Amino acid sequence: MNRESTSHIRLSETDREPETPQLHLSLGASSTLSTTLPFQIQITISRAADGHDRPCTFEWSPTIHGFSSSGFVLLHHTVDGGVKIVQVDHTTGTCWQPYTRLLKLPEEDDPLVVNGHSQFLWECGPGDKKTFVASLPERYHKILVPGEKYELLWPGREVSRWEWGAVRDLMNQELWTRSAEETRLVLPGGPSISLVAKAEPIPWPMRAEQEVKVGFTMANMAEHSWRLGQQKKQQDHQRRSLTPPIDASERTPGAPLLRVTLGCPPILTRGQNFDVTAKVTYDGVSDNSSLPARPIILHKYTLDCEGQQLYRRDANRNNWEKCDFPAGTTGFMIVDDPDVAVQVAKHEDFVSLAPGESWSTTHMLENQSWTELPSESATGDAFRFRFMGTTVDWWDWGSAEEHVDTVVKVPCFIKSNVVDPRDNDGRPRLVVPGSEFVEFRLV
Repeated sequence: MNRESTSHIRLSETDREPETPQLHLSLGASSTLSTTLPFQIQITISRAADGHDRPCTFEWSPTIHGFSSSGFVLLHHTVDGGVKIVQVDHTTGTCWQPYTRLLKLPEEDDPLVVNGHSQFLWECGPGDKKTFVASLPERYHKILVPGEKYELLWPGREVSRWEWGAVRDLMNQELWTRSAEETRLVLPGGPSISLVAKAEPIPWPMRAEQEVKVGFTMANMAEHSWRLGQQKKQQDHQRRSLTPPIDASERTPGAPLLRVTLGCPPILTRGQNFDVTAKVTYDGVSDNSSLPARPIILHKYTLDCEGQQLYRRDANRNNWEKCDFPAGTTGFMIVDDPDVAVQVAKHEDFVSLAPGESWSTTHMLENQSWTELPSESATGDAFRFRFMGTTVDWWDWGSAEEHVDTVVKVPCFIKSNVVDPRDNDGRPRLVVPGSEFVEFRLV
């Protein structure tokens, strides 16, 4: 950081008060930013060993405190070595509504009641850190010029609502914005990221149309999905061939027998809801086992989120081509909070089945504003959808009533594999074979 950049620091280490927690902010991101793709920034707030053993609880939000008029400063490094501040309009535009006035969020009102559900209320002890990922908001992103070099600088700011103690100790208490006469908790300035803005060498053909239709931010996400698809298309053609599904012979002796049957309408109409239904049936215990069939309970995640495959055949070709589903994007996601304990008998991501019973789930391919079909799909194209098979990450014998006290752990973002127990307590692998195809046509 050069001298001109440091002149934009408002609060530094010297502004700290010794009787407060010693918090630090750090940033991480790519050094190259595409002007038409989402740009994610990793933000970490850590607490140093500061002579205080007590935890502290404080409020800090990327939206309210980070990307605001008193938050991150955007600097332009010119070719002549100068540094100029870039004026960001914080009076209009939001992440999702680019042409409306920025609304005050409920979290900004005093007082903030500690209830255990406040999204941006953090508890931090000595040596702890909190890391999250946020997307660069449209009001910063849209004004960047390809080929120019920029710096995003944290200038330093007071944490206006904080208190000594853990969240559980402050439950139902009110946190008020501290006055100028009260002890200041400073998050010092200085951390920054340098980046060069660039335009994509091959423009997305649908860019202008999508930006008019859904706005800058959503168009960035759509372009990101399209480019991921283009990259995958350039990979080895062998990977795109019709990969065989998991065969029934791969089942494990002694494990439950699950069978997946698909169903869908024969016609998909653009802009209308279209679901493929997967019916999961429990047929008993594998043929090589002498064990009696008993009820089971299982984690639905892999059956819901893994193993689905779509194939396309256009009007000019005879062969089927594998399609890649769009990759999801997240504007903000907490990734390092503790794992979450869930009761399997009560949680929506677990299901109990008796022999002969079924459970159904759906995979949406199209609705009024979103599609999983390739962007080049055209009227008359034929599609095949298949469940390729998966291995259930967690299951156990017994009904929901028998597992009323059973607890497992999943990541803090919930939708993922069970992390504890990792080996399913040594029970046989529950392999679910692939299904038959279902076919439909685009009209």
